[in-house]
Amino acid sequence: LGQISDLTIYAGQALTMGSGGLLMANLTSSGSGWTSIPAVTLDPPTGGGDTATVQPVMGVLSENTRVNPTSSGLGYQSAPLVILTDSGGTGSGAQARAYLYNEVDPTMSPTNPNYGKIQYLQILDPGTGYTGPVSVTLTGGGFVTPAAFANLELNLQQLNVVDPGSGYSAIPNITFSGGGGTGAQGTEIGRAHV
Repeated sequence: LGQISDLTIYAGQALTMGSGGLLMANLTSSGSGWTSIPAVTLDPPTGGGDTATVQPVMGVLSENTRVNPTSSGLGYQSAPLVILTDSGGTGSGAQARAYLYNEVDPTMSPTNPNYGKIQYLQILDPGTGYTGPVSVTLTGGGFVTPAAFANLELNLQQLNVVDPGSGYSAIPNITFSGGGGTGAQGTEIGRAHV
């Protein structure tokens, strides 16, 4: 009774489990501003037992997020390839695409001052396993002056149960600390199923 097991909690999504464990999981908000992995702790069981532990899984921002450049560059003939690199060296799979002003508006005249400049990049896949700020490198595109982007924030994607703990008969609270972010919420890990 009261064990958290076989559970992955995704941001903004409720999951149900079979009988014998906790019934419901809900990470209500992934927060924002993460520059590293936050520490995540759960309240211990009120009647004694072992406290469950969870591990946060981070990605790069979130899918379809648009990121504006710190400098749009100049003279791009085509959109450059975007390479996202985890400073922690463990992340993989994140993908993004750069968009030129004249791609977004194909009727734009070549005499427009924004022609050949990067308007934004869009995250296509946040990847997984990121542990530190993510740098953006642009290659190709035939530029005169390169565009630049600040390091990208991390996104709290899910919480994986590492140790199910024991003795839970009430919903434990989740506390997030460190990592530079704010606003993550996960007060409903679940309800004990008797």
